[in-house]
Amino acid sequence: MVQPQPLSKADKIIKVQQIYFHISLALIPVSIVLYTIGAIFARAVTATPRFVIYVATYLFYYHIAHFLFGFFSIFYYIHQIRKKVVKMKIYKTIVGILITPVSAVVLYAAILLIALTQCAA
Repeated sequence: MVQPQPLSKADKIIKVQQIYFHISLALIPVSIVLYTIGAIFARAVTATPRFVIYVATYLFYYHIAHFLFGFFSIFYYIHQIRKKVVKMKIYKTIVGILITPVSAVVLYAAILLIALTQCAA
């Protein structure tokens, strides 16, 4: 029976970078959808369901944690990994860190629109 080979430290870091990058990319459309929902309910002057409010708020808090994780992973790479693995690149993490605030701003606008619809109820 063939045993799977354990991943090296560089392979693990690359896998984490890819996951971080894909989550960063996925946050943008989700934020845009929530913004659209907030705009629709604001134009209709009806209250947004509480479920949408909770999802948007928790997602905003996740943006903060996601952004901080990106910074910590870069500092970890610079101080720990770079000395051992010279040819590794962290451009996906840097792009993820740059994309996350853009998504957070869109989500913040969505939360404001959703909050405005609560005044209509």
